[in-house]
Amino acid sequence: MSDKPSIHSIIFKYLLDSNDDISFILKSYLYTYKYGNMIFFFYFISIWILFRNSYNKKVDKIIRNQSKYTLLNEITLERDHNVNGNTRLTLINTYWITEKKIKHRDEIEMAMLSNLHNKYISEVVVLLDNSVARDCSTLDRTLKARGIKLNKKRRAKFTCVPNQRRQSGYYDLFNYSTRVDDSIVILSNADQVFDDSIDIARRLPPGLLITLATRGFSSHVSENLKGYYPKEYPFKIVKDRCYRPRCYRPRKSWDSYIFRPQEISDAIQPEYFRVIGWRKGMNENNETLFMNVPGAENKALGIIKKYAPNIKMFQGCDFIRSWHFHQYKKTHYKKSWPKLKTGSYRAPDMTNKTFRSVFYPVHSEQESIPVN
Repeated sequence: MSDKPSIHSIIFKYLLDSNDDISFILKSYLYTYKYGNMIFFFYFISIWILFRNSYNKKVDKIIRNQSKYTLLNEITLERDHNVNGNTRLTLINTYWITEKKIKHRDEIEMAMLSNLHNKYISEVVVLLDNSVARDCSTLDRTLKARGIKLNKKRRAKFTCVPNQRRQSGYYDLFNYSTRVDDSIVILSNADQVFDDSIDIARRLPPGLLITLATRGFSSHVSENLKGYYPKEYPFKIVKDRCYRPRCYRPRKSWDSYIFRPQEISDAIQPEYFRVIGWRKGMNENNETLFMNVPGAENKALGIIKKYAPNIKMFQGCDFIRSWHFHQYKKTHYKKSWPKLKTGSYRAPDMTNKTFRSVFYPVHSEQESIPVN
């Protein structure tokens, strides 16, 4: 007897991760085929109909609001650039350097280059880890050479901070942000690329922190940003973590934070970011919390939530877009989720109403945005 899986088994496993309505009906049919009982089919379809009828109105309202605030962004973005012309945005990344040829390193450097050419970002700071392998001046020359090939000129100041033989953690990144004067800080993974919507961050009011789930990498990326991606690598789709309302999935992972450093200074203490263990086994080195550990972003936000309780937090990926230059092998630690004295936290999604009242309080009263 052959052990080769049937076509139904293959399709069944594939559809288990799908979220759209058609795949839901197909799942119901395949459950029926697998278990040979029509009760499964009628059960799933009944639940689907009841759920969809009660939820559709809410979802449609959210989608209408999305088109509404998208239009609002387009109307106000260029005008508000003049209003916020003196507000600085400083982007802080960490970059582990190595002599090994890793394709993702090329993606990271092109992401840095793209952000250096963003007209709304004033400065890009890179904490260069393991800088004994390659120093800051070498990285600077490499980025300049890549820019010359693209015939692009830097708009942002480039600052490189050497950090020999050690990997920077969340504490190092947040701590460095406190040295930035009179600037709103974007703390992000180095492979995140920001488009012109980052200009909205310059309107960030006091007392607010925004997290950004990545929009992935797809055909929705502008041609200008696609031009920065290494041409020797084939185009692949990178998952959009800013899930749409119809996906019924929480945005529980993000790559960027936008905040005012002086407002979270009470939460930036090395002992708060100390890892006391892991879900599977204890960590003898008692390391600090790194970015490239599963669940680290939830822990880092939990620390700020606990020790800077007056800060309001929202997930803002619907309004400010970051794209992910990461089509090749991940460089995450192969460790389980970290244990800290502080629990995890996930910021709630920012609604259209909250966005307008926080970032455009005058416009929300004076402008009427048509909705199709």
